[in-house]
Amino acid sequence: MEWGISSMSLRDFIKDKLYLIVASIIIIFVSLGFFHFLGISKSLAFMILIGLTFLPLLVLIVEFYRRRKYYNNIYIELETIEDKHLIYDVIEEKSFIDARVMQDVVRLGNHSMNSKVELYKQNQEEYQHYIELWVHEVKTPLSALKLMMSNRNDDQALEEIEQVNYYIDQALYYARSTSVYKDYLIETVDLDQIVKSTIKQLSNNFIKNDLSLELQLDSQTVYSDSKWLGFIIKQILINSIQYSVKSGKVIIKAYDDKQNVKLEIIDNGIGILDADIARIFEMGFTGASGRKYNQATGMGLYLVSKLSESLNILIKVDNSELTKVTLTIPKSDMHFK
Repeated sequence: MEWGISSMSLRDFIKDKLYLIVASIIIIFVSLGFFHFLGISKSLAFMILIGLTFLPLLVLIVEFYRRRKYYNNIYIELETIEDKHLIYDVIEEKSFIDARVMQDVVRLGNHSMNSKVELYKQNQEEYQHYIELWVHEVKTPLSALKLMMSNRNDDQALEEIEQVNYYIDQALYYARSTSVYKDYLIETVDLDQIVKSTIKQLSNNFIKNDLSLELQLDSQTVYSDSKWLGFIIKQILINSIQYSVKSGKVIIKAYDDKQNVKLEIIDNGIGILDADIARIFEMGFTGASGRKYNQATGMGLYLVSKLSESLNILIKVDNSELTKVTLTIPKSDMHFK
């Protein structure tokens, strides 16, 4: 961000102190007339005039360099620190009056902003707590309804219940992704287990859409949050299923890549338009495929992007012959230090 900050110039300082310079000049001319009236010798008058001229000039020079150094230091600190609101903590205390006024103004502004930030954090925490409570309350009757429909072998109702659960999970993870607090636990997790657990959750979707599945997984461990990572993988697989073709195929690969593990999810579905690739992670963006199938909310991949950023996971989408989403997942905690 460009702040348009410039150092204090001599021209600006002279313009600011012009009234003092004019006053000094007037005093000099008045003094000349006064000395002439009193009949003071020229040599003595000359020495007095030198004092009247150079003393204010010396004061102005000292004040200019003192203030320029002070304000330039503030500008340098503003350019170097990332959080501009912390400028009060790095401002050097000075004794001259405008520096003290500046310090007081910045201190009061900093205090006001900190109060607003704390209020924002509190509101976010309350919002997240409410969403989590709401999700818990809603899922309880949904689980009971799911059990009832299972006993009745009502597959259509079960499918609709799963869709509702899917959107509830999106709401929950959206609330968590916007939280100012880190609501996740980074630890060593089994990627193979997370992938297979996610596939099990979506098994009916694979069967219904007549999709074959190929797994090329080694026993890989990564450094991540198991629930968040599982949600990310599930969102990508749901997209693969939604935009699949008849008798399509999904391939999931995992392999080492230096300090990371790469997880590739590949499908031979309808693909993504080249014009849409750059925007697929934007909030609410559905693209041509989403508008065609009329079942996209534009939230799934947006959440994938948000959660991946928090987990230091890199995402790459390739849309050549097949659609391939690659997740680069850390193998150790070195990315989180």
